[in-house]
Amino acid sequence: MKANVLYLSHGRKNPSDRLDEWGEEGPQLIIHGMHITYGCTYTVSPIIGNHNTLLTVREGCIYYDGMWYGDWGVFPLNADNLVDTVPFDPVLAEPSRLHLRDLAHIKLSNAEPLND
Repeated sequence: MKANVLYLSHGRKNPSDRLDEWGEEGPQLIIHGMHITYGCTYTVSPIIGNHNTLLTVREGCIYYDGMWYGDWGVFPLNADNLVDTVPFDPVLAEPSRLHLRDLAHIKLSNAEPLND
């Protein structure tokens, strides 16, 4: 099975934060593939296991491991980019309920709008 890399960058703690600089550089995650539906539902197929993971997206940012990333891309895994990659972990792609409660005023891109 061929692998790909999902790179994440322009990270911030809150998706509505305005960045004066480029933000935090994120991880480069080894995945099988990524599927986007209507520009608002993002699903990752991990390289290990067979359960697709729905990513949480708010304000155009993807959540992973405590950070929200406004820039991402997918490219083939090869010898040149293998050094800094780690396997995608579905647990790290799920924000805690407490974290989501603090962001309840921000519309979730891959679900129904939240009530204020």
